[in-house]
Amino acid sequence: MTATLTSPFRHSLLKAAALLSIGVPFLTLLAPGAAQAEAPQVQCTEALGINVCAKLQPFGYDLYAQSESVTGQKTLLPPEGGCPVFTITAPTGQFRVEGCFESGSTPKLEGAVKRIGTPGQQAFSLNLPKGYFLGNDAHLGEKGYAYYLDGVKVAVEPNWSRREAIVQLEAAKKTYPNQKVEGYFDGQKIGYELFWDGVRVGFEPGWTLQQAVTNLQQNKKAYPQKRVEGVLNGQKIGYELFWNGVRVGFEPGWTQQQAIDNLRWNQRTYANQKVSGWFGGEPMMFQQSARRPAAAPVADRK
Repeated sequence: MTATLTSPFRHSLLKAAALLSIGVPFLTLLAPGAAQAEAPQVQCTEALGINVCAKLQPFGYDLYAQSESVTGQKTLLPPEGGCPVFTITAPTGQFRVEGCFESGSTPKLEGAVKRIGTPGQQAFSLNLPKGYFLGNDAHLGEKGYAYYLDGVKVAVEPNWSRREAIVQLEAAKKTYPNQKVEGYFDGQKIGYELFWDGVRVGFEPGWTLQQAVTNLQQNKKAYPQKRVEGVLNGQKIGYELFWNGVRVGFEPGWTQQQAIDNLRWNQRTYANQKVSGWFGGEPMMFQQSARRPAAAPVADRK
């Protein structure tokens, strides 16, 4: 099982009635906003001939890479931070940008640009533009099922069950294979999402945690040159180990204690590196000094 995901339950769910059960969805049309007097703030830095940029937005930072006239994919870094990844296909090759958010009086994104398929990489430190953010509470207080296509809410069914929502999402991903299908139930995102280098490449609305972990382990093994990530019901899966803002290890099936032992060992053993870890999409913090465990190898460092 790789990026083209095949659910074992799909054939029993996709009945003709399921395709029609949502009824006629209504469109939520948004009026265009007023013109701004000043252009949004943008900060850039350069590594390996690639410009790494951050643009201030109401709900976070738009991160992207540029080379000559080419602009790569954009990803949103929320105000609370994270360790994003994004790519660019430049005239000189394919590059992946990775970094971790550093808070402070001047917030930063610290990481590296890597030429994909080669060992070549160069570190960078990007000062993020300063500004104020709006609260992103779009799903706060939602009841029932909300259905989205390419980020636009197109239907709401407040009286549906979660099972009915999953059935409709299974049908929708078949009906709209070239669009991003998403759903929320009572404000929580539905299903398993597989990402390669920050781009969603698979979606299974009804999968369990074990199915998701198995798929991530298979993708990690089959595609070692890609940064494989998974999200289940809106929460990231597994343990991620970072050196200087670059992910060097990923264990989707580890327990929190395994992650703690590994991170502590790495922090003591590689004191010359800026070592950090994330578990389940949350940064790992220790309240007391680290002690070396009996055995804790570097997690799948590439």
